[in-house]
Amino acid sequence: MHCQCPQLEDIVRLEDYPNIERDSEELEKSAQNWARLVRFLICGQSWSLDVVDHNRPVAIKIPQGEGWEQFDTKVRVKICKALPIKPASPNPLG
Repeated sequence: MHCQCPQLEDIVRLEDYPNIERDSEELEKSAQNWARLVRFLICGQSWSLDVVDHNRPVAIKIPQGEGWEQFDTKVRVKICKALPIKPASPNPLG
């Protein structure tokens, strides 16, 4: 399996890179369950899987696991809200 972590931006939409969640181990959850700290099994990169909005779950690279909940929280929320929403795919059945 190939690791793309070094080439990825610091924040990506989780729907575009589902393997970040699928191929990671969960280390912690935030106190309010708005984010989870995971470690990608291939390279050990830490990611915060944030659900700022149910339509826009994102993965944010964390330089280190310690203090991950405090990692630029206000900046993260601002960036997450600015991400473009991908248009829904047309429903072939309806």
